[in-house]
This record gives sequence, C-alpha cells and structure tokens, in this order.
Amino acid sequence: MSSQKIFVALISLLFFYIAYPLILPIVMGGVLAVLFFPWLKRIEAKGVPSLLGSGFLTGVITIVFILPTSFLGFFVAKASIEQIQSWKLQVSSAQTKTGWRLFTIAKLQGYLHGVTHILPLQTEELMSS
Repeated sequence: MSSQKIFVALISLLFFYIAYPLILPIVMGGVLAVLFFPWLKRIEAKGVPSLLGSGFLTGVITIVFILPTSFLGFFVAKASIEQIQSWKLQVSSAQTKTGWRLFTIAKLQGYLHGVTHILPLQTEELMSS
C-alpha cells in the first residue's frame, strides 16, 4: 500500500470516529423520512401544500413517537438509578460485606458500566450516591 492510501484510510477512520455521534441521528432521520413519505404523498393528494404537510407530519411524529420514547427512556434510567441506590441502602443498613457481593456480580458491573456511558456519571458515583 502506498503512503497516500494509508493516509486516506487513517483520515477516513478519524472522520468516522469523530462523526459517529452525528451519523445515527442522520440515519434515523432518513429511515423516518422513507417510512412517512407515503403519508406525505397522501396528504399532498388531498390538496394540502407540501410545506404544510411536512410540518404536520413532523409534529405528529414528534408528539406520537419521539416524546413518549424520550420520556420512557428518562423514567427507566431514573428508576434504575433509584433501584441501585435502594440496594446500596439495604446493604449499608445490613452492615455486612455479603451485600456488596451484589455489586461485584459481572452482569451488574456491565450494567453499571453501560449506564456510565449514557449518563455523565462514574461507576463509583453510582455506587456511592
């Protein structure tokens, strides 16, 4: 391989590494556009202008799909953190080391690690709060 190809490959990898957080919303927007395009065509067939139909569909998609999903995700995360905190309180009130074994279970450690990627918290902060 020439050094130019290696350089282009390196720059491409760096671009995708940096642009990764932006790629998912763009892809999801494209999927939603393809899914709801037939609805837009039906609305336009009834004589509604394209701009007004697009705005209407955007509002409907936001109210019916995006907001409930966002609220559900928020409440699931909140309930999960509260559950972990209640487990910690039960462990500290028992004053035994056997309760801390719950936090060393591999599956729970993986869950806590996943939560720290989503929320701006560290694993130690989750276990101490």
